[in-house]
Amino acid sequence: MLDGTRFTCRGRQIYHLYGTSTFTEYTVRRETAVGKIDAAAPKDKVCIISCEVPTGFGPMFNTAKGVTDCRNPQNFKKPIQQVVVEMMGSGVNSAFEAIRLSDTRVMVLESCHLSYGVHMIIGVALSNAQLSFDPMLIFSGRIIKGDVIGEFKTRDFIPKLLTDYL
Repeated sequence: MLDGTRFTCRGRQIYHLYGTSTFTEYTVRRETAVGKIDAAAPKDKVCIISCEVPTGFGPMFNTAKGVTDCRNPQNFKKPIQQVVVEMMGSGVNSAFEAIRLSDTRVMVLESCHLSYGVHMIIGVALSNAQLSFDPMLIFSGRIIKGDVIGEFKTRDFIPKLLTDYL
């Protein structure tokens, strides 16, 4: 928890990832990481609201304000960052990476607009992974942001997700 203590059960410490205990009956969380779900909400829809949905949709709607295109790098002969920059003229406003590979994260950064593009790194990196790129990629104004467990205004996002997308 924020004060450094841990939950215990029968005298043994309970470990969790990033301060969440998703599968507990009761827990203590920061207010920004909690969204109230109406009791009448259909259980088959709200059950997907755990780590993956807020982590993926939260940054997309709250930070980038929506997605217009999705491209599969395997469908192109050129590097995907070159395709994206050519397609947009100077790179994209926001780009996401969620597969946890350092090489892909650099490609996404290179796809962002030179002066103000935002690269969203979504999810935890693979063990011992390092992010290595030419510092000139961020010199002119590109931004790198990270998101784990969807804490980008999650409490504001979940009601919108429930009403608009499910």
